[in-house]
Amino acid sequence: TEKLQQQQILEQNMQQLLMQKQQYQASLIENENALSELSKTDTAYKIIGSIMIKADKTELVSELKTRNETVSLRMKSIEKQEMKGS
Repeated sequence: TEKLQQQQILEQNMQQLLMQKQQYQASLIENENALSELSKTDTAYKIIGSIMIKADKTELVSELKTRNETVSLRMKSIEKQEMKGS
């Protein structure tokens, strides 16, 4: 029964990693879509809380690229954990 419990815990951990990875993938897609749209316009806006304000396009592009880098690093970390778990 102890091995069964360990297996169940491992499966739960893998499911959690998969869910996190899917969230990060969705975030990357969203950021890439935002970057694509920003490349088509001169005027940019940012949502803060429940309002939308005009924002500096260069700063937004930089912010999105930084987010993508962070999310990519997190995904690589998850992939390493998945490799250890399998």
